[in-house]
Amino acid sequence: TIDREKLGKIVFANQTLLKKLNEITHPEITKMIKKEINLAKNKTPNQEKVLIIDAALIYEAKIDRFMDKIIVVYIDKDEQIKRLIERNNLSKDEALQRVRSQIPMEEKAKIADYVIDNSSSLNKTKEQVEKIWQELMSLTDRV
Repeated sequence: TIDREKLGKIVFANQTLLKKLNEITHPEITKMIKKEINLAKNKTPNQEKVLIIDAALIYEAKIDRFMDKIIVVYIDKDEQIKRLIERNNLSKDEALQRVRSQIPMEEKAKIADYVIDNSSSLNKTKEQVEKIWQELMSLTDRV
């Protein structure tokens, strides 16, 4: 198994290594996602055909072209760094390296189909998710 914590400390401190890792992993991840999409598309009419892909690098890996809709969960940069530090036990510099390695959240939000503002309460976030889910379900009813 891969120690993701150690790997992250190495690659996020070295852009060349991060690029190499992405060159290795992104094609494999893309294959897996395309396989799941094809499985979902081939289900019978009475089966659920909604597939949710949770991936931080949808735009960076250029897999957005396989998606019908993109939902970005938005948080401002300061809160993003704070949460990374707390969740992953990172230093501020390590958290900044990770954030800088991605397309800025503001850019992702501009090109997404839906944006969930995750800076408020859990209830507010749930309300946004439920609203988007209802809209997506209404779209699947038309297919």
